[in-house]
Amino acid sequence: MERQTPHPTQQLSLPGDVYRIQRRPGTAQLILNDNYQGLRVFDPWSASNNIQAAFPDGYDSTGIVHVWCFRADGQAALVLNAESHIAAWMPLSLTDPHAGQAFMFPAAYNPLHVRCLWEDDTLLITDKSQSFLRLVWSDGQPTLIPSTSLDVRIQEPIWRRALDRLPQACTILRQEADTQRMLYYEYTEQLARIGIISWRNQSEDWSIPAPDTVFRLASSSQSLFVLQESEVQQWNRDGALEAIYAAPTGYRCFDLDTLATHNNTVTLAVLCTPESGSMVDQLLLYTLEDE
Repeated sequence: MERQTPHPTQQLSLPGDVYRIQRRPGTAQLILNDNYQGLRVFDPWSASNNIQAAFPDGYDSTGIVHVWCFRADGQAALVLNAESHIAAWMPLSLTDPHAGQAFMFPAAYNPLHVRCLWEDDTLLITDKSQSFLRLVWSDGQPTLIPSTSLDVRIQEPIWRRALDRLPQACTILRQEADTQRMLYYEYTEQLARIGIISWRNQSEDWSIPAPDTVFRLASSSQSLFVLQESEVQQWNRDGALEAIYAAPTGYRCFDLDTLATHNNTVTLAVLCTPESGSMVDQLLLYTLEDE
């Protein structure tokens, strides 16, 4: 197959310092950091903000989000600052009964290696240690309490088995609550691979040799998209490079995700940040073929 170098079907300017994007679960919308003040739900098709949610009082004063995870219905987020170990539960719905709340993330857990399951009212969190935490509410305040591995294995056996299938020396680069998948980068002295682990269906697991540089990952049914500084690479299940999506001149690629649109096509969204302070962030949208 001939390698493609597609051109974006749409390009949008994003004011503010945007450095993280992810598909809002179950929608064709994106969740962005809202400068350093909170989160916003952005509709790229109308180029409008649907929801803007400010960080609650008590969240890290820098406003930096190192890790986030989302409820499977897309109506709530948990953000983590890895330096201060402060977390914030944030509603992404105007009708949610809970207000945003900040709280301490246990120091024994590494926020940069968080794996989470968040469906309905169940939020389970672990890291590489596979010691588990469960989020509970008391008097309107969220708290993370220990949950035994046996309890998790009984209550969420499919997710627990998916965790066991993760390579030991890997980093989770994206968690997709709606598709029930973890995208990982495995690295050892002998090999480096990128892949998908599914807790919906083990037959959806697959992996391929990794390119030399892997900053972030996104996926579609047949491809993995690898973020590099100057481009995004599209790799298929056979480990073949199918397409390269280049950053515009004067920009570097910073984040990415895929969106399923109303007519069942898939769109790749690439966030590009300027190398010069005189320009604004750009969101590039590419319509994907045969995905």
